[in-house]
This record gives sequence, structure tokens and C-alpha cells, in this order.
Amino acid sequence: MVDGGPTRRLTTILAADVAGYSRLVAADEEGTLARLGDYRRGLIDPKLAGYRGRVANTAGDSLLIEFPSVVDALRCAREIQAAVATANADLPEDERLHFRIGLNVGDVVEAGADLLGDGVNVAARLEGLAEPGGICLSRAVRDQIRDRMDVSLENLGEVEVKNIERPVRAFRVAGKGAVPLPPSAPTARRKLPVALGLLVLLAVAAGGGWWWQSGADVAPGAPGEAVLPLPDKPSIAVLPFDNLSGDPEQAYFADGMAEDIITDLSKLDGLFVIARNSSFRYRGGAVDLKAVGRELGVRYVLEGSVRRAGDAVRINAQLIDAQSGGHLWADRYDGSRANVFALQDKVTAEVVAALALKLDPEAKARLAAHDAGNPEAHDAYLKGWRLMQVESLENLRAAEPYLKQAVELDPGHGRAHAALAWLYYATTIIAREWYPDFGFLFASDAVARARGLLAVALRTPSAYAHGVEGRMLRFALKSEDALAAFDHALRLNPNDAGTLAYLADTLNRLGRPGEGLAHAARALRLDPRGPAVYRKVLGQLRFATEDYAGAVEILAPALRDEPDDLFSHYYLVAALGYLGRKEDAVAAIRHFDEQVVPAYLRAADNTFNMAWAPMRAGHLEHAKLLSKRQKQQIHEGLRRTGAL
Repeated sequence: MVDGGPTRRLTTILAADVAGYSRLVAADEEGTLARLGDYRRGLIDPKLAGYRGRVANTAGDSLLIEFPSVVDALRCAREIQAAVATANADLPEDERLHFRIGLNVGDVVEAGADLLGDGVNVAARLEGLAEPGGICLSRAVRDQIRDRMDVSLENLGEVEVKNIERPVRAFRVAGKGAVPLPPSAPTARRKLPVALGLLVLLAVAAGGGWWWQSGADVAPGAPGEAVLPLPDKPSIAVLPFDNLSGDPEQAYFADGMAEDIITDLSKLDGLFVIARNSSFRYRGGAVDLKAVGRELGVRYVLEGSVRRAGDAVRINAQLIDAQSGGHLWADRYDGSRANVFALQDKVTAEVVAALALKLDPEAKARLAAHDAGNPEAHDAYLKGWRLMQVESLENLRAAEPYLKQAVELDPGHGRAHAALAWLYYATTIIAREWYPDFGFLFASDAVARARGLLAVALRTPSAYAHGVEGRMLRFALKSEDALAAFDHALRLNPNDAGTLAYLADTLNRLGRPGEGLAHAARALRLDPRGPAVYRKVLGQLRFATEDYAGAVEILAPALRDEPDDLFSHYYLVAALGYLGRKEDAVAAIRHFDEQVVPAYLRAADNTFNMAWAPMRAGHLEHAKLLSKRQKQQIHEGLRRTGAL
């Protein structure tokens, strides 16, 4: 410490506040304040005492807490969220308090009992990135807990946050506590880099949007956040299986077990199966299975655990009626890694029997088909596949050696070949290794490798392999061939939300948006908490069918969550032009040019020589994935804004 200067030190900071607090207070000030006090005294303060947390500052609904241990801080945060979720279960939805929590390790300045400084500011910004009921970490926290705790993290990439000069690497804790807010409560602004890299169709990043600046009356709620009605057939969500192996590194194996069961059940046309993206949102902590059923719109929930010790494997599974909370069956299955596929088949067979599903010979054959025969190869595949769930360049490169090992150990593992094919193709897209005419005619040798691997995968065809085939054909501008591949994939797996979204978008690009609407809506229904790209596809289809108000209603919040899909901004602005909302359109264009494009170019580390900013109609000439009619329709909408 310099004489007369402030006292600085490194510490762990937890920042928390109540999501939608202003809305709650406006609706019931006395009741909200009373509940907040009860939660502090009965739930939060005892947890802090148990983990040596010191409250440094409070202001209304917010808390700033210091911990001597980063592990203790995260454990405390998870226990607080679990305890709050349990307390909320007995309350009506409009009375529940949902906390957002951000964790950082950083330099702070002491100001009496309070803490100030950059370390505190980063924790506060991370709290704003967390979902209601969720936790968001900085890279410093991730680095310190990664080998000490069994925790699954979603890499959000480099995030630009308010009043912090440099981007912050953020990680979201995958947990069962995260819940959607009512539509009237906007979530935090955020801007993230490219994650999936499908650019025009399915580029994945996150946050921030013009409507926050413009004050336009665009509802931030998104389709799928409300309580969903039950389908007209038996419906199920398979939650991530708990890893009871005592080794955090075995989490990939438990995830793979649950996902393989999802894949098998999804092959059955008589069953409605929620996609992995949505069901895996309920990872970690206590979960209200009745709430899962309401939020995902399913009658049944399968949950379980996996314990692996050496080659020995034990699976515990139970099927729950989400309406009554009653058990349909529960059982334990013991075996070895060598017969892990037989164990999975037993669980799947139990579900089929419990739901009294009648299978024709074709369905039985699909269930019996396994393209993986080598347990070592499948183990490597699962490790790579888990990394691919967030398709950043970092994750794809980390997944590559595992998938290469899988195909080397098992030349007949079709799904591993298809996954490695898509890894190379997606890496090429994200790295922007295409010709500058924007024709998606790729120059990279990786594309040739991808095509070769896909040819091997199609020798033992699976829904996933045909889905990858359709995507690659789509980006090669062979849309009619892509349709045939998607149709084939959906015959093998009618519950594949991603393929449905691609099919819907392809139909739109072919000038058949009316046909695509039902497919896009079904994709969103199968994966209600999945990526915002499904909403973008549906919003673009609504635009194409001249439902401009519907397009704005969907695209605005979708672009708030994932702003990096540049052409979706064109659709949004054009829709505002048709609606005569010129001020909102001008604000959207300004935000796009001044914030979205620069962030996009920084994140993408662009290598192609197309200049995106400022937004102008001329860029549409390079959009070879758009039909001529779509270009004309967007041109006219942009013209009506009066700003181009």
C-alpha cells in the first residue's frame, strides 16, 4: 500500500440481485419487501455464514458479498439458488423472487466495510448476464474451480459489458434453477461473439438490442417461455443424468448416456421428445418436476444418475408423471462399459413399455440400430460431442482429437464420422474461410475432409448424418438436394428440432415460406428453451408471408439474445418499414451500424473482404442464400424506412 493511498487486495466477489424487482414491487410492494426479508434471513444469511461470506454492501434488492475462497463462493451461490427455487415452488408465479448471481475474482479497493473497484464492477456485469435463478462466472473463477468442482459450464465467449474497457470472458453455470421471467420483465443487455458460425441462417452469439435504446414497444418475451399445452401424443423430457462417479471428468459420460436415450426415443414417431438444448437447462440443484412438465409442455419426465468405477457402470432411472408427480417406474441397471449400449436399450425399452407405445417393425428396427460397436471409440466420441454443444472455435478445436480418435478406433462409427465432418465444416464457416463473393463456395481443405467423412457416415445412415448432409448442401447452394436430405433425416428422427429449423429456412429461401411455417413452429415447440435461431427462422418466415407485426414480435427479442445474425437485422428493419415505424427503424439501423457490426467484426476476426457497415440495401446483392423475391421484399421494406 502506498502511503495515503487506498487499500487494495485480491478477493472473490459475489454480486446478486432480484430479477424483475421493479415489476414485483410495482405489483405488490409490501409483499415483495416482506418476502425479500424472509429470504435474506431464512435462506441467504445462513448459507453465507456457513461459507464465511461477508456482506460488503446492500442496496434494495442487491447484495455484494466477499468470500475468502472461490470454491466456497460458488458452492454457496448454488445452494442459495437451490434453496430459493424450493421456497418459490409454493408461491404463485407472480410472487416468486428469482436471483441472478455473478462471481468474479479480482482486485478491489476497501472503502470502510464496502468494496469498490474493477473486480466489483465485473462481478456486477456478470450478474446482469446471468439468467433468473442462474449464475455467471468470470474466467478467473472458472480457472480456479475447473479441477476442484463438478460443475458444467456454458462458454459465453468474450462479452462486452458496460463501463468495462476490455471484453470479459464469461461462463454460465448450467443449472436446473434458471427460469424465464414474465414477458413484461426485460432481461439484461449483452453482446457476445460468434459461437455457432452459421452467419446468415443459424449464427449463434448473444445479447443486446436496439429496442433498449429506442424505447420501442416490442415485447421482450419470446415464444416458448409461457406454460405450454400438451401435444396430442405421449410426451417426454429426459433430464441430464447426475454424475455420481466422484470424478467431475466423468460428466461427459453421464451426459452421453442421457443424450443417447433422447436420440433413441426421438426415433419414435408416436412419441414427442423435447430436445437436449431445453431439457439439459435443468442441470444441477433441486428441480420441480411438475414445473418442468409445465414449462416444457410434456406429460412425463425421465431422470436418473450414472455411477462409473473403472469398467463398471450403474444406471439409476425413474419415469415420473409430471402432472401428478407419481412414479411410473424406477429401476437400477448394472453392467460394464463394454455393454453400455445394452444398458441404454433397457432404459429405453422401459420407457416404451411404461407409455404403452405400439411399435411397428420399422420402429423396432430403428431402436435396435446402433452404429457404434467399440466402447472406447464411443467414449472418445462422447467427450468430443459434449464440447461441440457450444460451437466456438475453441471448443471445436478441443473436440477434434477426441472425434479423430473415435473414427480411428471404430471406422464404422457413423455418428462420430458425421460429427467430425460437421466440425470441419463449421470451423470453416466460423473462421470465415470462404470466397469474398459471399457465395459459400469454400476454399478451405477442411471442406474436402468434411465431405469425405460424411460419405463414410452415410454408409451407416443416421438422422444426424443426413441432417449434416442437408446443412452442407444448403450452404453449397444446392437447396433442392438439401430438402431431400432433411426429409430423410426427419423420417429417421421426427423429433429433430435442428433439422426442422433448417428445413423451414431452406423452404423460405426457395420461395416457399408458407410450407416452412409449420416446421419452424414445431422446431420451437420441440426445443422451447433452445437457441434463438429457431425464433429467427420463424420470424423470417412470418416476414416472408407478410405478417410484419408477427415478424417484429419474434425477431426483436431473438436478436436481443443473439445479435450476430446480421441478415435478421435486415428482416427486422424492413418489417418496421412496412409497419410505418420509421423512428424505430432508424434507431435499429443506428444500433446495427454502431454497435452490432463492430462487435461482430471484432469477434469474428474477419478474413473476408466484405464491408458490412453501414447497413445498406446493396449488401443484399451478395446474399446468395436469399431468393430474388426475398431480396425485393426486404429492399422495399428498407426503402420505406426513409433512412436508406
